[in-house]
Amino acid sequence: MISPNIRPRKRYILLKVHEPEESLSKEKIDQELKRIFGIFFNLKLGLYTVSIDNDYIILRVDANSLNIVLAGLFLIKNIGIIKIVKISGSIKQLRKQIR
Repeated sequence: MISPNIRPRKRYILLKVHEPEESLSKEKIDQELKRIFGIFFNLKLGLYTVSIDNDYIILRVDANSLNIVLAGLFLIKNIGIIKIVKISGSIKQLRKQIR
């Protein structure tokens, strides 16, 4: 088991998609994020699509890379209008926000 002070901290980003162009799928979102950040940089950021519920998307990212990811989210075009609802260290809090 990794010691807590060595393990990288994660942040979760809750996104709301207004006027989605197509049905949202994990593959479509991952493809768009790879287009923006590239495959190598995507891995370095620790970027991962956790879940998609209705028009909400939850992304996981390393805490050190949070600002880079937030800036890159403004470049997403093929999904729809994206609004950042909340950033949290706990996925449980974001799931409460969806309900």
